[in-house]
Amino acid sequence: MADKSLHLQIIALDRILYDGQITKLTINSTGGELTILPNHMPIVAVIEPAPIYVHEEDGNERIVVIHGGYFNLFDNDLLVVADDAIFAEEIDRAREEEAVKEAEHDINETRGDNLQLARAKVRLQRSLMNLQVADSLSKLK
Repeated sequence: MADKSLHLQIIALDRILYDGQITKLTINSTGGELTILPNHMPIVAVIEPAPIYVHEEDGNERIVVIHGGYFNLFDNDLLVVADDAIFAEEIDRAREEEAVKEAEHDINETRGDNLQLARAKVRLQRSLMNLQVADSLSKLK
């Protein structure tokens, strides 16, 4: 008999963000958007920075913003290892807006230091994505 759920673990550098049974996961890989259902074929893929959609067994949908990493699926065990990850409901709008201002300032003020410029651009993209997801979530409420 086929399984009706997947075991999902989402691990970020600073914590285990999620560990539980789910019915479906929608995630963006470098090859495009994937929806993972129980009994999916094994797969390993690099994750694009984007929100992922976790469908829990009780019918709830949780949104997790992933900022890069990879995932591995084998035998209904799905492991997501993220460079950085946050639940959409944990996003602090004020903090993200301040981070956008700081990153924009750093981009405008950085001269000749390509590494600092690249880091500021990554911070800006991360904060803008978090704000976009927070805005989408607030419209759903």
